[in-house]
Amino acid sequence: MMLARTANHAGRPLHVLDVATGSGDLPLAMAHRARGLGLDIRWSVCDVSAHALDVAKDRAEQAGFAFAAHRLDATADELPTTDVSICSLFVHHLDQPQVVGVLRGMKQASTMALGVADLDRSRLGYLLAWIASRALTRSPVVHVDALLSVRAGFRPVDVMRMAMDAGLDGATLDRAWPARWRLWWTAP
Repeated sequence: MMLARTANHAGRPLHVLDVATGSGDLPLAMAHRARGLGLDIRWSVCDVSAHALDVAKDRAEQAGFAFAAHRLDATADELPTTDVSICSLFVHHLDQPQVVGVLRGMKQASTMALGVADLDRSRLGYLLAWIASRALTRSPVVHVDALLSVRAGFRPVDVMRMAMDAGLDGATLDRAWPARWRLWWTAP
């Protein structure tokens, strides 16, 4: 976990911003994991939806965490300064110029590092989305949306090109199960 390494290296409380958090699933899961590892991480979340932020803050509070919340549009607004910014399962909703803009914004906001994870547009990803969406629900909306999301995802080669366009020299990308990619960049 790159975030744990960064937190250990910081030698002080680490400030992390989850970009386009939605209901806060990712930072909440990571906050639980960080607590179990004894890491001192201060969490902030941002989203364009006030309702999503309310849900994220309420869920965090119920779990014993405090999330600072910022209502903003990550594709248009300046992100608050933080040590590390993260973003998961958001960029497949954007076109390539928007992704480059979000990555630039995350870089400008992050003093130490940034991480992004999203869907890998691949045959395997499409197949897994088809199987999982049908195994987990009978909703035709989910059946269609799961496949459209994979189609809207980016291939790793495209992600690296967008990362370079955003000025993330030295960024690394690896694949993650199931059919996802993870981009990590550390500030020089």
